[in-house]
Amino acid sequence: MNAEVAGLRELAPIHDRLERLLADLGAAIAAGQQAAIAQLRKDFDHEILMHFDAEERIMIPTIARLSERDARVIVLEHRHLIRRWIDICASIDRSVATAAGVRAFAEELRVHAENEDRVLDRLGHGLGAARSDG
Repeated sequence: MNAEVAGLRELAPIHDRLERLLADLGAAIAAGQQAAIAQLRKDFDHEILMHFDAEERIMIPTIARLSERDARVIVLEHRHLIRRWIDICASIDRSVATAAGVRAFAEELRVHAENEDRVLDRLGHGLGAARSDG
C-alpha cells in the first residue's frame, strides 16, 4: 500500500472510539442516565468534530488529487452525518431520543467509515501508479 494512504489510515482508529461512544450513549438513553447522556454527548460531539476536521484538512486534499468525486462524496457524507448528529442532540434536548435512533446513526457512521476505507484502498493503488508514471 502506498505510504501516503497508509498514513491516512492513522485517522481510522477514531471510528472505533466513535462507535463505542454511541453504543454507550444508546445504553445511557435506554437507562435514563441523564448525567452519562450529557457527558457522552459532549465527548462524542468533540470527537466527531475533531475527526471530521482532521480528515478534511489531511485526507481530503490527498484524495482530491486523484478523485475529486470521491473527495466530494466524503465531505458530503460528513455534512450529512453532522446534520444527523444535530438531530439526535435536539431529540436529547427534548427528552425524546431513543437507543434505536442512536443505533441507526451509529450504523450510518459505520457505513461512512467503510466507504472511506474502500476509497483509500482503491486510491492507494492509484497513488502508487501516479508516482510510478511521473
